[in-house]
Amino acid sequence: MKEHENEQRQQFSGYKRMRRQHQKQIQQLETKLKQEMDELRDKLDKEFNQCVQANVKELDKLLGRHTTDLEKKEKAAATEEKKLLKTITFQKESELKAFQLKQKKDYKHNKEQMRKELDSTPKKEHEARMRLHKESLHQEQQRAENDLQERQNQKLDKEMRKLKGKLLLSKQTIEQDQLLEIHCVIAY
Repeated sequence: MKEHENEQRQQFSGYKRMRRQHQKQIQQLETKLKQEMDELRDKLDKEFNQCVQANVKELDKLLGRHTTDLEKKEKAAATEEKKLLKTITFQKESELKAFQLKQKKDYKHNKEQMRKELDSTPKKEHEARMRLHKESLHQEQQRAENDLQERQNQKLDKEMRKLKGKLLLSKQTIEQDQLLEIHCVIAY
């Protein structure tokens, strides 16, 4: 039995020794794996930071280009607005001059016609009726000129609003495209 106990002790101490070796190996392996994980985490963090920095640089370039593009478009829009305003103003002035010339011609014609009609009337009555006729013609001409100018102003306002709407729609389309482009850069 002593032999048996002795054998059991040896087996038990062998078992303990093996267990300590395994524990030591497990600790070494855990330490090695922890070190590898830390190195891998550091490497991934470094790569991630590099990607973030690259994306930030690309995004900054993109935003700079977008700003420049928008400024160019706004400058072109302002130029187009000025050009339209100049064209319509020129048309207004031409129409007004032509209208005033026609009014002047009509006034002279009407005055002459009234003079012929009043030739046989006494001088005082002739002058009084002529004065009233002239005042009436001036008032009609002034109303007609005011109506023309009102129509011209409405046309100008309509054309300017139409252009501004077109330009605003164009700007919104550009901004949507730019946002989509930024989203694509951020997504990657």
